Amino acid sequence: MFRKIKKENIVKIVEILMKDYDVLAPVRKEERFVFEKIKKPEEVILDYDTTILPPKKFLLPPIETMMKFDNSKIGIPENNKKTIFFGIHPCDLNAIMLLDMVEYDDYKDPYYIKKRENSIFVVVECKEAGEYCFCESMGTDVPKGYDLFLTDIGNYYFVETGSRKGEKIVKNKLFENADKNEKIERKKNFVRKVNLENLEEILKEKFDDKIWEQLGDKCLICGACSFVCPTCYCYSVKDVVGLTLKNGERNRVWDSCQLVDFARVAGGHNFRGKRSARVQQFIYHKMLYFMEKYSSFACVGCGRCIRECPVDIDITDVTKKLRCNGKCQKHFPSILGKVSDFSVGGD
Repeated sequence: MFRKIKKENIVKIVEILMKDYDVLAPVRKEERFVFEKIKKPEEVILDYDTTILPPKKFLLPPIETMMKFDNSKIGIPENNKKTIFFGIHPCDLNAIMLLDMVEYDDYKDPYYIKKRENSIFVVVECKEAGEYCFCESMGTDVPKGYDLFLTDIGNYYFVETGSRKGEKIVKNKLFENADKNEKIERKKNFVRKVNLENLEEILKEKFDDKIWEQLGDKCLICGACSFVCPTCYCYSVKDVVGLTLKNGERNRVWDSCQLVDFARVAGGHNFRGKRSARVQQFIYHKMLYFMEKYSSFACVGCGRCIRECPVDIDITDVTKKLRCNGKCQKHFPSILGKVSDFSVGGD
C-alpha cells in the first residue's frame, strides 16, 4: 500500500498518534539529536543525523527495575504502554531486528518482549550518508520489519506500509493516495566502507595478530563504543536493599565487555584482563561470533562507536588493516599509533 503525506501535516498526524501512544521521536539536543518521548508534536525532527544513543534504549533501558519487594510481597513492574518509534533510521530498526534474535532465543527476555510487542516503527529514510556511517556495506540501509516507511520526495513524504498496524494509521485522511513511481531513489555517498568478503575467515586467521596489542595500547577502556552501540545487549544485575532489609529492588544495568571487571570471576581471575583482549572481543562479537550463531553480522554500520571513541579507533579501519597483511601500516595511523599518555586501566 502506497500513500503520501504533506510535510506540513506531519505535526498533525503525530498529534493524533499521541492520543493513543507514547511517541518516541528524534528531537534536537543542542547541536546533536536524541530519541525522546515527545511532549509536543512540534518537537519531532525527521531530517536529522545519527542520534547520540540508539532508540534501543527504550527497549533495553540503561537501568531497568526487574522486581521490587516489600516484606514478603514481591512485585514485578507492568509495562503495557503502546509506543510508536516515529522517525527511526533504517540501521537502527535493523539493529532491533538483530536484538530480537537474542531476546526471543532460548532464554526469552520477558521485559524486552513486552515492550517490543507493544511497539510500532515508523522509519524515515536518510537523505544523506553521515560522516561515520557505513550501513550500505552492512546491508542495513534498507529497513526490515517496519510498519511505515517514509521517504522525502520534496513537499511530501512517500509512505510505504509494512504491516496491518501501519495500514491502520494511513487510513487517516491526512494521507493521500500515491503511485509507487513517485518514490525517489537516492544514491548516497558513503565515505566509510567495509569489505565483508571472507571477513569471518580473516578474523579467525588473525586472532593472534599484533594489531590487537596495538589497539589495546590505545584503548581507554571507557566502554563508550558498546554503550552507544544499537546491538549491544549485555547487562549486570544489582540488588538495592533498604536499610531495614525489608524492602528493595532488583535492577539490571547496561554493562560492557570493554570494562575491566566484565569477565572477572569468583577467585579474582579475569578471562579478559588485558585491554587488547577486550577490544578484540568487541570486534569479534560484531563480525564473527554473532555470525556463527545467528548467520548475521551484529554491526549495522551506524558509526556511533567511531564517532564517540575518544582515541579514534575505527572499526572500518581495523577490518582494512586485517586484510592488508601488515603491508599497509602507514595508511592507518589512526588505529596503530600508540597513545600511551592516555592509556589507563588494568592490563
